[in-house]
Amino acid sequence: MNSHYWYGIVADCSLEEYDAHPPKLSYELVFKNGGSHLPADEDGMLFSHAFVMTALGAGVVVLGIGIQRQLRETKQVHLAVLFVFAATLFQMISVACEICHLWVYMNDGKGLRFR
Repeated sequence: MNSHYWYGIVADCSLEEYDAHPPKLSYELVFKNGGSHLPADEDGMLFSHAFVMTALGAGVVVLGIGIQRQLRETKQVHLAVLFVFAATLFQMISVACEICHLWVYMNDGKGLRFR
């Protein structure tokens, strides 16, 4: 299937030369991709983030096992290894938040909005 993109334009007539006072208009324009608010160019994002989350989870497990093994053998762990472990863990949390945002955005078109 070919993807189609639709765009909406709203114009204001405030540049006219007379002072018009039209009544307030209230409108809601919703574009959907099938039943989802997610645009066609982001259709595979949920799957790709889930794949990255799985790979990062495996990385955290491998690093955790390596840290435990190093602690048993040498009673110490290099600081760089702990930084890599923390960075991988924080990246995994970031991807989890992005998955939650995409999931909510697909349903309501707004996503997670912490304001």
